Amino acid sequence: MVKTMSFTKKKSVQGSLEIIGTLVQVCCNKGGHICSKLKKLFDQGDYLGIIDYQFDYHNLPLDSNDILYARQIQGLFSKQDFLNLGIDKEEVAFLKFLQSEEQCRETNRRFRIGAPAYAGVEEVLYLSRRKIASILGDVPDISELTFKFGPGTNTSTSMEEANPRIKLSSSLECSMNFAPFARAFLSEFPNWEAAHQVQSCLEDRKMFNDITFSLEEYWPVISVSKGQLCFVPKTCKTKRVIVKETILNGFYQKGVGSYIRQCLAEHGLDLRDQQKNRDLARKGSESDRIATIDLSAASDTIAYGFVLDQLPPEWFHFLEIGRTEAVTYKKKDLTIELQKFSSMGNAYTFELESLLFYSLACSVCEHLHIDSKDVRSYGDDIIIPVTAVPLMTEVISYCGFTINLEKSYWSGPFRESCGADYLYGFDIRPFYLKEQISERVLYLMHNWFVRHCENELADAVLSFVRHDEALWGPDGYGDGHLVGNHKLRTSRTLIRNGYGGGVFDTYTTKKRHNKRRYFGDWVYPCYSIYARFGNSDEYELGFCDGLVTWDKADSITGTVIPSTSVDPDATRGLTGYKKISIYTLATSIFGRVNQSD
Repeated sequence: MVKTMSFTKKKSVQGSLEIIGTLVQVCCNKGGHICSKLKKLFDQGDYLGIIDYQFDYHNLPLDSNDILYARQIQGLFSKQDFLNLGIDKEEVAFLKFLQSEEQCRETNRRFRIGAPAYAGVEEVLYLSRRKIASILGDVPDISELTFKFGPGTNTSTSMEEANPRIKLSSSLECSMNFAPFARAFLSEFPNWEAAHQVQSCLEDRKMFNDITFSLEEYWPVISVSKGQLCFVPKTCKTKRVIVKETILNGFYQKGVGSYIRQCLAEHGLDLRDQQKNRDLARKGSESDRIATIDLSAASDTIAYGFVLDQLPPEWFHFLEIGRTEAVTYKKKDLTIELQKFSSMGNAYTFELESLLFYSLACSVCEHLHIDSKDVRSYGDDIIIPVTAVPLMTEVISYCGFTINLEKSYWSGPFRESCGADYLYGFDIRPFYLKEQISERVLYLMHNWFVRHCENELADAVLSFVRHDEALWGPDGYGDGHLVGNHKLRTSRTLIRNGYGGGVFDTYTTKKRHNKRRYFGDWVYPCYSIYARFGNSDEYELGFCDGLVTWDKADSITGTVIPSTSVDPDATRGLTGYKKISIYTLATSIFGRVNQSD
């Protein structure tokens, strides 16, 4: 029997480097002088040199494979988390955060004093304000919004407790901004409010020797708290700064963000669909008429003054209610009053920045009398006609943002957007190695190379796989098995019952559960019904209302479990992997015999 532990056991750093070295050699054999240069850096142990190598897409080598495989070599290092590069990634991220705060402070000053700007910029800002007002319309009543918990943590719960049942039982905290609104907001959810009333009453009865108290005397205790500065993995050189929000702020932010997302969709910007951005990036790499612009630390430089300038007053107040105005950083015992309006961690930041950049880009085109049909924004991932780039650059700079020149392209044959990289219309995105190699990672790598027709690289990876424990199966069912030639198992019973297919084995994740009982459990059914029938846009995250839909959340297996399947005890994280059998009609690697399969 296959031991699932061996599937996730990480190889040593030296063992991982041995595998990487083999892949580097294959890339070097298929590439040219750039690959040879990167191979030399690898042999010297200069991994930072590989990561920092800048590709010149304006002066491409005659051999296009050189760029393709050189990027793959770089992709094996640029996002990994196991090599010691002598960099304190959290310190780098924190210093960048402070730098962004200073940038926001300067932007706030600029908008406060009304610093003069180029006339074109002034008109674009005016047009953008009108565009935003048109998209958002009137401020909705609270009853028109659907509020729900996101999949992440907050100041009242840990990551292991990121579950709606537990969150409904967690202490009620909010920011200073939200405090005057908290009781009125909580009254919109009477069962949640009542649960905390009963709990407070029971605790007091226990403390005061079962003296009878009237429930009407109790209001849920709502404490004022600050956000918490946290760091999560990003690249091999830095971490990503996020703010852990208070529970009531996060709940409110989620509802507001969903409403803004709906407004954007009604005006042609569907944030659930990244494919349009990718198609435009490909088109731009072919025609050189569409630019892809990426901003540096965009979420950390959305200045308070800029948002105040752009949003209608009533909408600004509506968003400011849920804003976290201060954060703490425990490692350095600091409290920081934020100059930014919102940051990563705020549940409406993504929708807000998409709205702001989309409106600015459309307004630039309107000012220049350029067709805006190719304008898109997915967060700070902006697509705009090349002829609009000079003015857009001026506008972006005045509003306090910085264009990331390493990831923005408006000339030459290369474009990138929403995880797609195109050169002359061809996809050249590499496989990014993000963690120390294990059997599971080898499966991921092998299958990625197979799907991208990189057979030599796939074979190189396969040489390191434990063949006596290897599982094989068809594509379309995730990466818990190796995609390749396979033989389905069948049985006399299946054949007699008319089943023409068979089964194959694959690994799937084992969910983490918290089966403890909480006083908010009796509220959970009401919450589930309320959240399920609201405006849902969380399905793509793999978590909806705390109910895990493993067809999206599970990166290892594509096994589809209907979204009606619920597991109220499931929390964030995994406890391991298990081997399961899947029935299918797919007898070849990619093909399917029957569409109903």
